[in-house]
Amino acid sequence: MEPAEERKIRTEIIDEAKRFIREDPANRLDLDGLPMYDEPLVGFVAGNDPLFSELKAVIGDFHLTPYEAMREAASLRAVEAPPEESLGVIAFALPMHKETIRENAAMSDRPSRRWVHGKHYGEKLRERLADHLVSFLSHKGRFAICPDREAGFYKVTIDPRVGLASNWSQRHLAYAAGLGTFGLSDGLITEAGVAEAVGSIVVDIPFRSGERPDDIHAACLFYQKGTCKACLKRCPAGAISAKGHDKKKCAAFAFSQTPLNKERYGIETYACGLCLTGVPCASTNPVKRQSGEDHSQIRGRGLTAASK
Repeated sequence: MEPAEERKIRTEIIDEAKRFIREDPANRLDLDGLPMYDEPLVGFVAGNDPLFSELKAVIGDFHLTPYEAMREAASLRAVEAPPEESLGVIAFALPMHKETIRENAAMSDRPSRRWVHGKHYGEKLRERLADHLVSFLSHKGRFAICPDREAGFYKVTIDPRVGLASNWSQRHLAYAAGLGTFGLSDGLITEAGVAEAVGSIVVDIPFRSGERPDDIHAACLFYQKGTCKACLKRCPAGAISAKGHDKKKCAAFAFSQTPLNKERYGIETYACGLCLTGVPCASTNPVKRQSGEDHSQIRGRGLTAASK
């Protein structure tokens, strides 16, 4: 694909994602009519980027490459999958609205009303955006899929080595597309912060991989400066330490909130998000903000087990 053609397609996709989030009535909470999500960040990566093979070593063999996901989806449709070299991945991050972040930051032992509503309805909107982009590209004659929306092959498992994991990690796809890096809490810190939802789709467009930091913790103050630990102090489950994030403890606490969220807020859903709010990285890249350095222009060479 010629660079000018690729730039045109990227711009069309970014503009459509922004338009959808800006105009979709679902991006409003009944609580106050304010948006759930601010303007999305969108990134692109080649479907055959070597990083996807590294993810199998870091997360597990069960983690799908873009080609494996496309191949399985094509099989379900009884059509031939596009070749691996013709694929690309589009990842997006949806930053939580500042009012949601502010309200949850004021909580210390449970999620706030707006956070719970935003988590529940925001997940549905994230899926709507992914489905819309698939439809948008399909109308342009492209074969596009959203792996975690495909019936029959998206799986979440408890792996003896890495714990709770899925076969399509949205955070790692977003990292691959250059949208951010990992914090002590395992959250993805983008230029708009760590309080967000992420999603991705695979399409038969051979995007070129862009820039991403070599250091997978480039935006985390703890890893870069040995300071902060705000997310550790905010976690009501004791799931975060200087050694990283205990996903089992984290999930246990979030799911324990389900009946309480129904009782308090009228929504039966798991939620927490305390470590994502009331912290320096809630709505910005704090390392870049403090140092003035641009960490986005360093080409990535891979992952370590610390990000799994």
